[in-house]
Amino acid sequence: MSTVTHFPKSRPSKLAGHFGGLSREKAVEAATRELQVMRPESDKAILSAVAQMEKIVTAATRRGGAALMRELLPLCDQIVTLAGTFGYGVLDKAARSLCDLLDSLLGGHKNDLASIRVHVEIIRMFTPGTVPPGREQTEVMLLELAKLLNHRDLAAKVHGGAGEDDSVAVAR
Repeated sequence: MSTVTHFPKSRPSKLAGHFGGLSREKAVEAATRELQVMRPESDKAILSAVAQMEKIVTAATRRGGAALMRELLPLCDQIVTLAGTFGYGVLDKAARSLCDLLDSLLGGHKNDLASIRVHVEIIRMFTPGTVPPGREQTEVMLLELAKLLNHRDLAAKVHGGAGEDDSVAVAR
């Protein structure tokens, strides 16, 4: 039995049936140029988010409460999005690690301000415009963040489980 599908004739459907447009290579080049134009604005947004996180964590008392973590999560999420989009691999990994830590602490109704502060300090080290540490030091820092998460049984979640490439992408 065959099924007949009717596609209404509209301008976009007619254009879709014709050859033309940009080649894949030209489309990628154009998208890369557009990203480069937006990079300075993105870098400013990352720096602003990190500064806000530092201010929140510095002002916190001995224990990081749920309100503090809920305040940090959107900032951390913004950093993850921008770092991933603009190719700041290590910054992305450190911010993802903080997101996982905050989520775990919120879910378990626990406080660990020291671990949050360590994450924020390491995130600061990989912000755009800073000179990142060498590859070996970067790997050590990411391993230390993984240890903090491993303490909360989150290491598999952060590193994507077995089989994923755990190589370290150096921040630009």
